[in-house]
Amino acid sequence: MKKFVKIILCYLIFASFFGCSKSADDYFLEGNLLRDSLKFEEAIECYDKAIQIKPDFWEARRNKGYSLDDMGKKEEAIVCYDSVISIKPDLVEIWVNKAAALTQLGRTPEALNCYIKAIELKPGDLELWNNKGATLAALDRREQAITCYDSVLKIKPDHYEALNNKGIALSYIGKREEAIKCFDKAVEIKPDYYLALCNKGVALFVLTKNDEALICFEKALGIKPDYPVAWYAKACVYSNLREKTKMLGSLQKAFNLDKRYKDKAKIDQVFNYYFNDDDFKKLTN
Repeated sequence: MKKFVKIILCYLIFASFFGCSKSADDYFLEGNLLRDSLKFEEAIECYDKAIQIKPDFWEARRNKGYSLDDMGKKEEAIVCYDSVISIKPDLVEIWVNKAAALTQLGRTPEALNCYIKAIELKPGDLELWNNKGATLAALDRREQAITCYDSVLKIKPDHYEALNNKGIALSYIGKREEAIKCFDKAVEIKPDYYLALCNKGVALFVLTKNDEALICFEKALGIKPDYPVAWYAKACVYSNLREKTKMLGSLQKAFNLDKRYKDKAKIDQVFNYYFNDDDFKKLTN
């Protein structure tokens, strides 16, 4: 690969030195080299030149979109993806990348439409069904999300992410015992799946099974000690158990990892018993 890159660089230098006009392909290759070096703005300049020479050069439009995406310029990336779709509407990866960008912008209904289109093009892709389910869940359409996860699990019963996502959806509609079974299956398949362990803990906490919930959170932290969700969840359990010292210690860990949990704790009714406690107020202020 390195040898191939050197050959391309030599060719580009040669062409530039002898005044040869570069082709769209030349600019595209140069853009790719710059993108691989994380020089996204310079890469985009090359892609623009390639597109100027060859307006239907969808690969250049795609890679320009990828570069803009990597720079966090989601709106501009979507414009590029749309230009690719206008040329090559059957390219699944573009629909998926557009969906991801739309999701990050909070434009979830539009993202769902992209996943629906991608599935039309590639109905056997389980990740697309899983992503569609997650998008439906984000729109609070939990039953439909569960149907998507079931579609995945029917073909691949050991798809632990779909099991975890199904468990989350079941929890939201109050079916926590069923949810726990999903989380257990996910962990059985992937023992270090701390997300499922933590989600199981949350379901147990809601069922007021505090001791079992704590075990789950501790297992999750044994795998990922810097997971703030689990530390915060432990604090919630300790609050219920009125174990103030352990609660404050767990909250401190959560705050150290993610300061946003301070504002959450101030209004979280799980801690209402301690709202007037001086130590709690000192920690959360």
